[in-house]
Amino acid sequence: MKQKFTGHIHTIVGNLLPNHRPVATKFTSVILTLDDGDQLFLKVAQGNSHIVVCLFHGLGGNIDSIYMQSTAALAIAQGHSVVRTNHRACGQGLLLAQHP
Repeated sequence: MKQKFTGHIHTIVGNLLPNHRPVATKFTSVILTLDDGDQLFLKVAQGNSHIVVCLFHGLGGNIDSIYMQSTAALAIAQGHSVVRTNHRACGQGLLLAQHP
């Protein structure tokens, strides 16, 4: 039987491999207010290319998860701007949202 690699497997394996690249770039913390009054917590790093990489974590993660930091580091190394977004009520945004 052929095994398929899912996002869940990538998340698990990504946390086990020794390829973690901590983000050395300075990120600015941003609170984004949504139309319904809920807020999201973001971290934004300005690059020098015209590309903006928007990262959204997996179920149970947050913007400081290892795979989020590693992916951000790769994009920053290529000169891109990066926006790491916590979903509603996740990570540092735990108390900022009332809706799922």
